[in-house]
Amino acid sequence: MEQSDKQNANSQFNWRNAALYLATAVLLIVCLLMLRPFLPAIVGAIVLATVTHRPYRWLLRKIHSRTAAASIMLLAITICVIVPGMLLGQAIGRVAISATKAVQNGSAEKQLDAILEQYSLLGSTLLHGSQILNLGRVAEKTATLVTNAAVKTFSNSLTVITQAIIMLFLLFFVYRDEEKAV
Repeated sequence: MEQSDKQNANSQFNWRNAALYLATAVLLIVCLLMLRPFLPAIVGAIVLATVTHRPYRWLLRKIHSRTAAASIMLLAITICVIVPGMLLGQAIGRVAISATKAVQNGSAEKQLDAILEQYSLLGSTLLHGSQILNLGRVAEKTATLVTNAAVKTFSNSLTVITQAIIMLFLLFFVYRDEEKAV
């Protein structure tokens, strides 16, 4: 009788452990799914903190205040990295929009014809290739692809700004509380 009680206790114990393991795995997956939208901000903050660790340590030795040093580093990163990155993104967006408009209104085709007239060897090579491919159709498909990519990029601009703000927020606390976190 005692052996059967011990076997039941062991089997219950194993089922209990399995259930707890499964519950832990499910909760971990739920937590990871909740963190998924913030993953780019978390990774960006860690990368920037790693790359700028030496300047931060130097600044901390000069200032002796973690909060002030973290604030100054955050301002420097915003001015030196984030603002130029956003300006570059805007410039690329403007170029993509103007290129799309040029393809749609036909001015790109006129410029291409002028270049082909100027360089006759290139023109004859492309003429031979155009017998195989329909260049108008290729240009149309390319313009559609670029337009779709531009629309997708601009629709995600609010997400990018939100991720940058979250990244800077996390970066401040990574700087300020680095010894407590490690």
